[in-house]
Amino acid sequence: MVLDALLHRLPNLDAEPDTGTVRDDVLEHLRCMVDTMTTPAGQAMWTILRNPNSGRAIVEAIDGRVIEPHQQTMLKILRRGVARGEVRPDAVNRLVAQVGPILIRQHHVVAGLPSIADVVQIVDQVVIPMLRPSPPANS
Repeated sequence: MVLDALLHRLPNLDAEPDTGTVRDDVLEHLRCMVDTMTTPAGQAMWTILRNPNSGRAIVEAIDGRVIEPHQQTMLKILRRGVARGEVRPDAVNRLVAQVGPILIRQHHVVAGLPSIADVVQIVDQVVIPMLRPSPPANS
């Protein structure tokens, strides 16, 4: 019941950015994540997730209803990038899809909520370079 109340107050979590480029899709997705973290419901969920005394059931529910859908969106973004030739096919996996969101959460823990400039740096300096296809081998 608590989770339903929190989810009702969150911004639309079903949005799947499709701007035409992987960079812009990832940037929009992570910006939405940061925006969600600033809402009262997002702050409440963040508090629950960070509290070692939070009940396992609520943490698993947040994972299943918030974090996992975001993960699936990242995977869809990566798959579209493969189709456009922007992403290596082997980069479409859960580990790679988690890197941007994990860096956002880590920044929040260590230095506070990331700014848009911080999100741009994460995308441009970490996420996009690790997705790029390898250059063709010289024949």
